[in-house]
Amino acid sequence: MTLNKVTIKTIAKKINVSPATVSKALRDSHDISEQTKLKIKKLAKKLGYKPNLMARNLVSKKSNIIGVIVPDISTSFFGLTVRGINYAARKHNYEVIILVNDE
Repeated sequence: MTLNKVTIKTIAKKINVSPATVSKALRDSHDISEQTKLKIKKLAKKLGYKPNLMARNLVSKKSNIIGVIVPDISTSFFGLTVRGINYAARKHNYEVIILVNDE
């Protein structure tokens, strides 16, 4: 069974624009008209497009990952702290990796 992964190039070919235009539209760039953004986003959603985070990280040279090390996640203090960090990070498109160091 072959898995057909939807890419920026797939979307670009279907609506006859460049992959750069699709990328900019999906990132809400001001360089792209609202009409084009809407068309691209609608097609991306219809096709089930999921961004390739590894590719994005390589291009931007950023991982958008925050590491949090806590001694004990079962206490209310650290549990609430980690929850707050996770909430704030996701609002700004960061992922959180949590390590519990119970030594």
